[in-house]
Amino acid sequence: MTRHHSIIAFFVILFFTIEHVHAQSPEQYVKYGDKAALERNAWDEAFGYYNQAYALDSTSFEIRKRLADAAREVKYYPMAFDLYKTNYDLDEGKTDPNALYYMAWLEKAMGRYEDAQRNFKKFTKKYKTTADRSLIDFATHEVKASQWALNNIDKQDSPDSLLQAIMGADCRDVQWNKDKLPQSINKGTSVFAPLQQYDQFYFSSYNESVWSIRNAEMLFDSIRNPKILPAFAQISSIPGMPFSEGSQASYSLVDDRVYFSQVNNDFTQIMTGSWQNGQIITTYVLDVVNAEGTINTMPHVAKMDGKDYLFFVSNRAGGEGGLDIWYSVNDDGWKKPKNLGKRINSEGDEITPFYHDGRLYFASDWHQGYGGSDVFYANHKGETFDKPVNMGKTFNSSFNELSPSVYASKRDGRCNIYFASNKPDSLQYESACCNDLYMLSAVFDCGEKKVATDTTRNVLQRLMNELPVVLYFHNDEPNPRTMDTTTTLTYLDAFASYTALKGDYIRENTKGLEGEKRDDKEEITKDFFELKVDKGVFDLNRFSDALLAELDSGTSFRLYVRGFASPRAKTEYNLNLTKRRTASLVNYLQADSSGAFVPYLRDEASNGARLEIELLPFGELKSDMTVSDNLGDQRGSIYNRAACLERRIEIEKVVAIPPTVRKALVDLSESRFDFGLIPSRGGVEHDFLICNSGNAPLVIDSVTTECGCTTPTLDKQLVLPGEHATLKVGFNPLSRQGKDIKEVYVHVAGEKPIVIVLEAERKK
Repeated sequence: MTRHHSIIAFFVILFFTIEHVHAQSPEQYVKYGDKAALERNAWDEAFGYYNQAYALDSTSFEIRKRLADAAREVKYYPMAFDLYKTNYDLDEGKTDPNALYYMAWLEKAMGRYEDAQRNFKKFTKKYKTTADRSLIDFATHEVKASQWALNNIDKQDSPDSLLQAIMGADCRDVQWNKDKLPQSINKGTSVFAPLQQYDQFYFSSYNESVWSIRNAEMLFDSIRNPKILPAFAQISSIPGMPFSEGSQASYSLVDDRVYFSQVNNDFTQIMTGSWQNGQIITTYVLDVVNAEGTINTMPHVAKMDGKDYLFFVSNRAGGEGGLDIWYSVNDDGWKKPKNLGKRINSEGDEITPFYHDGRLYFASDWHQGYGGSDVFYANHKGETFDKPVNMGKTFNSSFNELSPSVYASKRDGRCNIYFASNKPDSLQYESACCNDLYMLSAVFDCGEKKVATDTTRNVLQRLMNELPVVLYFHNDEPNPRTMDTTTTLTYLDAFASYTALKGDYIRENTKGLEGEKRDDKEEITKDFFELKVDKGVFDLNRFSDALLAELDSGTSFRLYVRGFASPRAKTEYNLNLTKRRTASLVNYLQADSSGAFVPYLRDEASNGARLEIELLPFGELKSDMTVSDNLGDQRGSIYNRAACLERRIEIEKVVAIPPTVRKALVDLSESRFDFGLIPSRGGVEHDFLICNSGNAPLVIDSVTTECGCTTPTLDKQLVLPGEHATLKVGFNPLSRQGKDIKEVYVHVAGEKPIVIVLEAERKK
């Protein structure tokens, strides 16, 4: 049975369970739902009751609110959002002001960061003095967190540097692939806490309201092929684990001991047991690390500095807020736990710690991330850990990611990073209820050979991390109403004229609206200019600074720019328009940094580096078909947000290209000159032009002759590409009869001498 079918089956069973009450009233269903939610925290059951009540009375504000809360708890995010929004729109939040907060929270959970940020701002402004203080604080934090997500969601992402840091500097040629683990592992209602030890794989599985720790043997078809997932054989529950409905949320195995958590007398405690022949014996409670009446869970034991450290999660007093990560050291017995401190712990929840080779991996719903809980790592620093680093989009999403764990084998040249996520397989989803396990598997070549830390791959990765850079334009700009493919304007010119029209955009988008609807449209318009247009210039400056530094170091690049345009004009016109917009980008680079990009764009840089820009135009061929192409509908085709998003170019990709070979080429105006008959006394002169037709400076070291009868005079020794030097040669033959032939030698740095032959004959 698939996960989707399991959920359907659950609600079918729930429906028939409820039927015994025989056509109860909506109020009775609400009563059952309240009892399940408030007394037993059974939100899935409460959702079923509230859903029945709502089916009988869809006009009730209170029933809709309860169903929205339950849908949010069981992670039916789209449904919950629609229910909260319906209630909010009835009276603009007067009856339930928290509906706006939860709308913003759900928008972020679904990856709609701009909408989320706008509604979090609105909540803090509208209910600053009336809302719960904790919600105001959280909303204020989420305004900044949403901005971080907006700044990073479109950036290129690769875990190469993290993987190489895990494996070591002597490992190279990283190949990696990310996959969801097979259904044989992910068949429980929720699966997390993965742990690989050699060819053994352990994980926690929640199925039919029971936790269990399961074990599987890992079989790789090819240790060198990261795209081949291992097969998992002999999957079974671990014998000897004490049964408890809420236990076994995590599991750690070190040497001959195991550590796990278990619910006992309404609080969660950490336990340990002996590990013998694949089963647990002699379990007991670790009293020293538990605090009665609190949560103590998710244990992970690792060796640091020659000692065993027990990391675990607790909400005990003395923390930073919510669930924190604590640790205890085994120094002739486990010592009193300590909090990991403010660098790691926050006002939110930090959970699922895992330590590997100098790094602590964990999940947090407070540190800057993409939404829900993200996975992070922090480097070991002294007695604590450094500032956490988000592990990036390869691992994280707007949903919940947790339970990171690492297995690395230098002998096999393989690194496996595991994590759990409730991210749905498709954007068309109903529920994000359940965690699945994912595996990022990477292979390396590891050996004695050291590789440079600043390879071309690393350079490209640094630049790709800044992409895409997205630049927006006003309608038909630059240079409207023309079929020209170029412009003299820079992007900063186009940007300045665009932002000067912000007031016009606000006026057009709010025309005919009043009250909160007008305010919302105004904020949407302002957000577009601040979060899109202004951010584009900020990103462009960052990227161009990084690009120039790499060009100066001698690396050549090609930028690929993709153009978009709104459907107000025909395709041919739009293609030329995107060329003008790309030309404004080139003009920006030529004007930026006091012309520092010019020699690279003209392929005249002395270090041989060059910069090429290739346009990949789309025009209307790929435009958003929801944007109006009615020329009379200026709001729909010019001023609304969808139309604004279409008018852009994107620096999408950067690739390294071979540098230009730099060489000076000598072209003489003539290599031989015959003066003919000359007077019987005195000398003659002739000018020779030494031209540089190459692409590097020409250096003339000296000019020498066969004898004193020839006198060369050179006007300059450095000849730039496309320029020339003048060599004036005087000739006064010694012979008084017959023809005299002499040679002049032009010595160019790094080349054989260039010979000029002179001839003359004295008159008798």
